[in-house]
Amino acid sequence: MSPKIKVTRRQWLTALLAQGRVPGDMTLDRLCEAMGVSKGSFYSHFATLDGFYAEVIEQWQLDSAPDGLASSMKAVRDPLERLRLLHAHAGETARRDAAMRRWASFEPRAAAAVAKVDKQVKAYVAAALGDLGFPPAESAVLTEVLMQAFSGAFGFTGSSSRRRANPAASFETLLAIIARASPMPGFAGGEEVGVAPGAVPGELVFILTRGMPAEHAARLRAQAQQFLEELGGADEVPQLAAGGGAPARAGQARGA
Repeated sequence: MSPKIKVTRRQWLTALLAQGRVPGDMTLDRLCEAMGVSKGSFYSHFATLDGFYAEVIEQWQLDSAPDGLASSMKAVRDPLERLRLLHAHAGETARRDAAMRRWASFEPRAAAAVAKVDKQVKAYVAAALGDLGFPPAESAVLTEVLMQAFSGAFGFTGSSSRRRANPAASFETLLAIIARASPMPGFAGGEEVGVAPGAVPGELVFILTRGMPAEHAARLRAQAQQFLEELGGADEVPQLAAGGGAPARAGQARGA
């Protein structure tokens, strides 16, 4: 007599989507068959089928929320590398995400969860494109293009599990096009700030890339100020002319 299969609550909530199955398309009998257990296993964890559906959607949202990427997004300076991180994250969960998107086409709760996760991802994408110098209107269009690339990561789309040929290479081609179209030539994938010793001992000179948008330059000035303060205190970083390009004396880096 074969031993009984024990399925945890967590497995009930994640296994079906991981297999690319849409729980909302399945009856209780089919669910139990797919999990290899009896109805008793299901009812030991859930009171109703509808309640189970709701918890599966909630668990997917918790697992898919890109909050865990927040530290990586802050630590990685290159905007293109941040986009690669998002694409890699999408690839890791492509099958279950595709199943959830199919479910969202007819289940409002699933659609709301997908919309919430997509909003978070879009914020990261828009920030990266902004750092590449794209104005809001162009960034909005490119964000939608990249979101399509993420939802189709590794060939799994919202409507089909059919694989496309070499999607990773296609994404790199897309990034190359974006880099060439960046309003800041020489900035995408390059150095944002040059640092050189000043004329006075202990003085640092920060040089911003020429043509950088004023808003982005302001953020870099704030980061430079924070950097100097963390070294042990510094004079105020002076305001730079829009567009940068000229050396800006950032004050004494005491303690360096």
